[in-house]
Amino acid sequence: MDLDRVASCKALMTSLAERYPTISQVLRKDTRAALQWLQSQNAVCGTSAIIHILVDKDGDDNIRTWTEYGQAIKEYLDDVNSDDWLEGAREDVAQFLYDRHYETFPRWPSIGNTQSSNILTNMGNKTYNACGRDILVWIGGSAEVTDERPERRKYIAKFDGAPTIRAIAFLQARMQELEDIICTKGCNATLETIRKKGYPELTWDSAF
Repeated sequence: MDLDRVASCKALMTSLAERYPTISQVLRKDTRAALQWLQSQNAVCGTSAIIHILVDKDGDDNIRTWTEYGQAIKEYLDDVNSDDWLEGAREDVAQFLYDRHYETFPRWPSIGNTQSSNILTNMGNKTYNACGRDILVWIGGSAEVTDERPERRKYIAKFDGAPTIRAIAFLQARMQELEDIICTKGCNATLETIRKKGYPELTWDSAF
């Protein structure tokens, strides 16, 4: 698990620093120890899952089939996860996977042909502010995308893969409570205390 993504995400850290300056300094100095402490204080939650996605959309109109294919990916993600705080992430993940397929095959194959390719699904970092949480989401892995055109007016688009999705959320109300407690103590003293206590490793729930 690449926890360094948290401290290296400029958008997230800027947002956290504006409201929780002391905690953000601790995060920059020792990301792992800080996250372990924050989770033990019910200020952070993490989710991680490998999503097995198999979407197969066919139709007799090339434009409509392609549009419905993108909608089908989003509907699949909504079916396996309904958390309100991940709604924006599901929309972006669906759009990203749809776009990667289109970038690989911007045109349908000729009649009677099939085109298929393995693609990387590395979306990079995405940040959100939703449901009282500051959220960082990233996705990696690979998938196989396929376009088929068995007949003149028969179009089939497929996505078959298992991208890994990880999300970490900072609960704003609890973060503020902790910031109010440690702000007078300062970053270095707080980090020293955290390291001495040795909090458990960060745990990740399955959200999908």
